[in-house]
Amino acid sequence: MNCEGLYMLKLTYILAIILLVLSPGTAVGGCPEGDISGDCIVNISDMLILAEQWLDDPGCVGHPDDCADLVGDDGVNMADFAVVAGNWLKTGSPIIINEIHCNPDMAVELVEFVELYNTIDVPVDISGWSFCDGISYTFPAGTFIAGNGYIVVTEDPTPAVSPVTVHGKYGTDDSIIYSPFVGSLSNDGEKIELCNAGGFEVDQVEYQLAFPWPTVGDSVPDTTDGNGHSI
Repeated sequence: MNCEGLYMLKLTYILAIILLVLSPGTAVGGCPEGDISGDCIVNISDMLILAEQWLDDPGCVGHPDDCADLVGDDGVNMADFAVVAGNWLKTGSPIIINEIHCNPDMAVELVEFVELYNTIDVPVDISGWSFCDGISYTFPAGTFIAGNGYIVVTEDPTPAVSPVTVHGKYGTDDSIIYSPFVGSLSNDGEKIELCNAGGFEVDQVEYQLAFPWPTVGDSVPDTTDGNGHSI
């Protein structure tokens, strides 16, 4: 590290203390901009990474997983520092609503589902979290989403004329299926909201059948009998 890099490291600690005093954390959907370390909070770990890469050339050579070149592709400089400083102590959740299946191809099969995805590589505890708009479901104690993993919340198939399950139709692993949610997903679009155990919004999606949403989603696997679509 050159002299300017050492100076930046010292400055990092000073500014971190100032920012810690002046800036409250703010909950936002998804990991906040300036989160370099991947822990979904902008804090001293991100400042240390930025200091280590200070004045590095564009391209983040040698740092593919914790690139501090946050603004454009112009190397690590004051513009990137400003992003970290401007979002200091902001937090977010790595859990996002990833997929919605609201209109199955067979009306007699109750196989609607909502899929959640963990965007970081460590498990996340979602015990007590719930869908607080659109559908209703509360996750039981001990519910974790694996790092870079998925879980699927489905409707209750038992009242259906043809009680086909999401596992039976799509091959989804039973270990990541949670059910049943209360209510149903509108075919015409609605807002789905996910809240944490404290009742605060973690993520939301307001899907539609018009632009920018596709009129159809992803086809189900060719190896299955169904040909419905999800968004």
